[in-house]
Amino acid sequence: MNNKEIKTKIVEVLKDSEVFTVLDVDNVNYKPHPYCITQHHLSDDSHSPYLGEPQIMEMEKKRGCMCGMYVSPDGKKSSTKFKSGWNKCQVRFEDHTSDKVCFIQLKRHATQAEAQAELKKVVEVIGEKLIDGFGFVESEEKFRID
Repeated sequence: MNNKEIKTKIVEVLKDSEVFTVLDVDNVNYKPHPYCITQHHLSDDSHSPYLGEPQIMEMEKKRGCMCGMYVSPDGKKSSTKFKSGWNKCQVRFEDHTSDKVCFIQLKRHATQAEAQAELKKVVEVIGEKLIDGFGFVESEEKFRID
């Protein structure tokens, strides 16, 4: 299930919530970095009009690692542009990971029990594997959970 589909499900769960509004679902904390699609992915001869996880994994079975990132010698920085002394990423697609976070915002001040009850509803419907956590985005009114 992609981020848009997950967000739609969470919005549906919280549609009547007086506590939270859903802003987005996105990936954060990329390890080692975001996977980079290159012209080699697009010129693959698989004849598939789609480029998703299954297609990338199949290409890498045939050709090896295809991430377009370059990594600094200490492994702490990455770039899509070649830099002297940097190496091409050698990490397979399935080993590029990230955390999926649902970003939410308070609609009003809430108690901890109210907030917890709303978030438990989400987890009950979508399960614990679709998102790794919630990110709280501060509102202009600076609502808080007490």
